[in-house]
Formats: sequence, C-alpha cells, structure tokens
Amino acid sequence: MIRFLAGAVLVLGLAGGDRTRLVDVQSELAEAGAVRIESSMVLETSYLGRVERSRPLEAVYVVAPADEDGPRAMLRMNGYRTSVDGDAVHIAHEDVHDAYVRLPKAKSPLKAVRDAFRSLPDPMLDLVLDEAWPAAAGSVVDSRDGEIVLSLGAFDRLTLLTDETGRVVQAIHDRRDDPGLPEGMRLRTTWAYAWAPLPPDEADAAIRFDRSQRQRLDDVAALAVAAEVAPQADSTPSGPTPRLELSALDGTMVRLEDLRGQVVVLDFWATWCAPCRRALRSMQGLAREYERTDSPVRFLAVNVRERGAADSLLDRVARFTRANDLELEILLDRSGVVADEWSISSIPVTIVIDADGGVVQRWDGFGAGTAEAVRAEIDRLLAEMTRG
Repeated sequence: MIRFLAGAVLVLGLAGGDRTRLVDVQSELAEAGAVRIESSMVLETSYLGRVERSRPLEAVYVVAPADEDGPRAMLRMNGYRTSVDGDAVHIAHEDVHDAYVRLPKAKSPLKAVRDAFRSLPDPMLDLVLDEAWPAAAGSVVDSRDGEIVLSLGAFDRLTLLTDETGRVVQAIHDRRDDPGLPEGMRLRTTWAYAWAPLPPDEADAAIRFDRSQRQRLDDVAALAVAAEVAPQADSTPSGPTPRLELSALDGTMVRLEDLRGQVVVLDFWATWCAPCRRALRSMQGLAREYERTDSPVRFLAVNVRERGAADSLLDRVARFTRANDLELEILLDRSGVVADEWSISSIPVTIVIDADGGVVQRWDGFGAGTAEAVRAEIDRLLAEMTRG
C-alpha cells in the first residue's frame, strides 16, 4: 500500500518486507527550504500504428515549507495563478487585474483546488499540497533504483522516476486495453519535473496574494468570463487547410477531406470553458436551422485542451453532452495535435470552411453577434454554391 508518514516521506510497502522510500516535496523543503518546480506534461496517443503527441502543457510550482495552518504553495498554469496559504486558496488570472476568486475554506486545499478547476492532472499537485497520493489504492508491482511502478487498476499503471536524492523527476501514466477506448488504443501521459532552490523571500512573495483593488467573484467560471477577450473575425490567410481526422464519441472516424461539397463549421471547445457553453448552444441552434432546410452544412464540435485524466476523457465529455442536451457531432482531439495544427491557443474558436475545403472565416472567442456573423457567412457560401 501507499501512505504518507509523519515527516512527509512517501513509503511504498513491498512484498517480503522490502521498503522503498521516495522523498516527496515536503521532506525536500524541510532540508532545502523553498523550491521552484517546473512541470511539463505531454499526452501521447497510439492507435492503428500511428503515434501522436500533444504539445507540452507547462506549469510552475513555487513551494515553501508548510506552517501550522497548512501547506504553502503557488501554482501557475493555463493563465491561472492559484495561491495556497494554509487554508486560504486564492485564484487570479493573468489577463484580469481587478478580480479574484477565494475558495471556501476546506479541510483539504487539494480537493478545493481540484473542484474549482474540475480536475488537475498533475501528480505533483498532490505532493505539493501534502495530500494522499492519487494512487493510494494502488499496489507496487515493481521497484528498482530510481523507478517504482504502481498498478492503479485493470488498465492503468503509474511509473515514478526519481533522481539520486529521491526527488520525483518524471511520472508516466499508461492506460491500455480499456474497453472504453477504441480497440488497440493506448494513452500515455508523461510529466517531467525540473527542481530549483528559491530564496525564502522570493517564495513568500510568489505565494502571497494581494487582493486589494480586486473584486471578489463567485467562482472560477466567472473569472474565465472576465478573462475572455472580445471576439473578432479574422480572415485566415490563404494556404493549405490543416488536416482534421478525429474520432467521434461513438468511435467513428471523421475526416475533413471527406466532407467536400458541404459547408463545414468547426467549433473548438472544452468542458471547463464557460464561454464555450454559450458557443455550443448557439451552434446547436444554427445546426437545427440548417437541418430543417436540408442544407449542406455540417457542424463539428471539436473537444480540445481538455483537463483531467486522459483515461476518463470519453466518459467526461459524454456526461457533459448529456447534461447539456447537446446534439452536435462531437469529435475528440485526445492528443492535442489537431489543436496545434489549427493554432488553437485559446477557446472557444469557430471556423467556417467552404465546400472546396478552404478556411474562409475564423472567430477567436464568442460574444454578442458571433452567431449572427457565422450565420451570415454560411448563407453567403450557400448562395455561392447555388449560383455555381
């Protein structure tokens, strides 16, 4: 079994009484003071002989020794800055300078942060906040110098790699043979960690949160709305249309090149994105309009940049679509490759493609008038097809 002992040393019990000690963040802090940990996550999808890798998702932790009130840390990821100082958890966004969110006090800062963001995939978060390791119910199946392999269930394994001091420098989560995935698909999520000492005053300054001159918002969704940039249509420069070949929720493969002769509307979104929900509802309304007139228009809602464990993506998106009564055709960009090729750096993004497969219009963000602008562009293209 896996458990935390006093002194914050993670101890893994092995068969035959052998024990392997893995020095975690807090014990390292006790010896070395404050640290900065840079995390880089990459999702790799292997399917039908093809391997695709997402672009790295970067995060930065600043961790100081815990005090009597609890853990002290700062996490910066996806534009959000989360400060944990004992039982106080504050969240701000780099694009919003006059607002913040304070999470309700909870016995577990880790749970409060995960609930606020739906889920955060990085295992280092658990160590930083000195909580039970997420694999606590797992069992050690292999252990050697610098490497410990844990079974997390029938389909999952977590491999922890450490340096000579016992610091975690890499975590690898493998999922395969899951009946919830297409047959033969394997998912691997890899986190790489780089550690560096910090002067205590720098760590304190990074963790300390100044809420003066800021308005308190109710939740992270409200902060996301405040951070939303007003959408502007941007005619995409001429050039080859990026490829798009993704599986739908039912496993069916959809290829953009097979949709020639139709106007295609792509809506890039994620379950955690509040503005995306408004965009999805509007696109669904438009899809119903064109379906009633039997117009050659295809709407594809492409799920990208999804947070949380990769192995639960399919179930998470399916639950979201049911809860929100979505009838749009949902595609899953599991690896992030499509988002990279289409230059999706923020969401929502709406793109209209003509019957020849060329990108004619793009909107980054979604606000008043976006749906009408999309409708006008579709109608223009349909009129051109009729005249042609």
